[in-house]
Amino acid sequence: MVSIYRYMYLFLISLLIMCMACKESNSDILRPEHFMMELDGRQTKLYTLKNRTGAIAQFSDYGGRWLSMWVPDKDGKPEDVVLGFDNIEGYRSAAEGYHGAITGRVCARINNAMFVLDGQTYHLAHNDGFGKPERNHLHGGVEGFHRKVWNAECNTNVKGAQYVEFSRISPDGEKVTLGIWT
Repeated sequence: MVSIYRYMYLFLISLLIMCMACKESNSDILRPEHFMMELDGRQTKLYTLKNRTGAIAQFSDYGGRWLSMWVPDKDGKPEDVVLGFDNIEGYRSAAEGYHGAITGRVCARINNAMFVLDGQTYHLAHNDGFGKPERNHLHGGVEGFHRKVWNAECNTNVKGAQYVEFSRISPDGEKVTLGIWT
């Protein structure tokens, strides 16, 4: 009977540790307070996931961004292998605003920033800095998904691995898109 209680105790401690690791980060690798900002009436957050090999992945609900991926080097010291910034303002003010973000409504360029559907022409933002001049529509425009605060939920799968699930609803007509995107 004692061994059952011991296993239950160990299970509960393990579950508590997993839940604590998946909350808004308490890690000093990227600091949570550097990724907190109110945007569009919503508070942004930093999420930190850890695995048993020592890898640490960090995400923000601002743009659904993958911010960092810390993996142990040959000496066991964590090293970040993702290009990014140390705070949310770096992502907001970057000349190339798509670092680590979920792109959309389009994950590419739309030539001449326009398209025709059922005989109607739709004009989009000219925001492709590599066009000559900025003639194309890139990744959903200036206010694409990379500039939105996403819903984020931290979970653990059946094998015990942590993950963050990002979701958002893009209403019909948002930035000239047709239909509701989820």
